[in-house]
Amino acid sequence: MTDHYRIAALEKGLRVLACFTPNERALGVSEVARTTKIPVSTCFRILRTLEDSGYVEQLDDGTFTPSAAVLTLGFAALQGNEVVEATRLPLRELQRHTRETCSLAVLSGADIVYLLRYKSAGYVVGNVVAGSLLPAACTAMGKVLLSCLEGPELDATLAGVDLASYRMGPNAVQTMDELRAELATIRERGWGSQDEEVAFGLRSISLPVMNLDGAAGAIAVSVESAQWSHERMIDELLPQLRRAADKASISMGYLPSIRPSH
Repeated sequence: MTDHYRIAALEKGLRVLACFTPNERALGVSEVARTTKIPVSTCFRILRTLEDSGYVEQLDDGTFTPSAAVLTLGFAALQGNEVVEATRLPLRELQRHTRETCSLAVLSGADIVYLLRYKSAGYVVGNVVAGSLLPAACTAMGKVLLSCLEGPELDATLAGVDLASYRMGPNAVQTMDELRAELATIRERGWGSQDEEVAFGLRSISLPVMNLDGAAGAIAVSVESAQWSHERMIDELLPQLRRAADKASISMGYLPSIRPSH
């Protein structure tokens, strides 16, 4: 899009809304200004406009928080989303059979966005819900989706990523060479995993959901490391995960090819 068609005020308003995350649910004007690099006075006017429109609320302490009306925007985006509709039932069945946390995510820049998440009763990262963002390089789904990118597209996606700045699990990838080597392995075998890279005590395994254009998203099963070894996770969960991914992919018009065995 050329600058001629850009609406600067709208762009700033969206940047303000994007400041609010599961970890930052209430923010003051100065915090929003610091995050967005937008002047305080402008942030105040944007927040007041969003408040008048019903998208944020001001709390008693003066901070602002998104209102329930914001949820309607997210739900509207999910309704009719092809990969969500294709994956919803297979993912529910997978969660029922495994009794573990099952998720769907898509790539957004160098992050993943969770679109569906069916939680187990056991340990999970509690503040991860539909709409949450996590660094792709530290997650099983993110690494699967990164591995599906072609060379120049992958280079552009990873440009500027500072792995050292991620405050994730104890085994999180530390160098870009290490990440690229793992992505090459995932690209070869067809599935990805993370072993206490997102958080201590959490393991996950993931496969892509495909359409005729390539990877439309990725699904994963997440388990407690105290209950599941990495080998058991691969042996017992990967076949079930593959069936779910194949069902979703077929719903999107993709006929699964024979994937490499683990």
